[in-house]
Amino acid sequence: MTPKRLFIFDIDGTLTDSTEVDDKCFSRIFQQHFNVILDEFDYTDFKNVTDWGITEELFEITKKHSITPHEIEQFKIVFLEDLSKESKLNPKQFTAVKGAVDFLNSLKQQDNIEIAIATGAWGESARIKLETGGIQHQEYPLSHSNQFKSRAEIMTHAIQMAKIQYNYDFQDITYFGDGKWDFITCANLQIPFVGIDCHQNGKLKKLGANRVYKDFSSMNYYEIWK
Repeated sequence: MTPKRLFIFDIDGTLTDSTEVDDKCFSRIFQQHFNVILDEFDYTDFKNVTDWGITEELFEITKKHSITPHEIEQFKIVFLEDLSKESKLNPKQFTAVKGAVDFLNSLKQQDNIEIAIATGAWGESARIKLETGGIQHQEYPLSHSNQFKSRAEIMTHAIQMAKIQYNYDFQDITYFGDGKWDFITCANLQIPFVGIDCHQNGKLKKLGANRVYKDFSSMNYYEIWK
């Protein structure tokens, strides 16, 4: 029997080109809800680059005290309402990254490859983006920021979910992501990383990522399969 492999995917900037609309809604609602303008903050250096982690750290920086679970939940509700409105007003903001749908469909045809999704977004936000972008995801394990603050916890949980759903103890795991936090988390967990740089900013290459592609249509499948 051929050993099985697990391919795990990020969402924003990886499966869907939705980072810009996500940031727009997040900043707009944070300003409306907490009266704080976020233009000057760079989230990439935050301790936990997840919806939960960013919300918590931004609140601590700007308000000088810890955010309560109730405040997080109230912010989350309004943010999701705004994101949902954007998905209806202009769904092109959630377009699938070129080749992503075909690539996932090709993986489904491989007997030795299974799929999971691990994102720093809240679960409800993740589903809005995937569904608006035309990414079929319901059959895949989906780990997100509703339960976990750190990327490492989210990724580890995705692996655990996949092991249970697919009834297989995966040893060969690859993660597809677009961010500095994705690359660093994979390095810490010793998981092979494939970068997606759909806006060609070169950040992943500068960090030392070896396999980086503009999108899934430009991907060297031989490098991925081997």
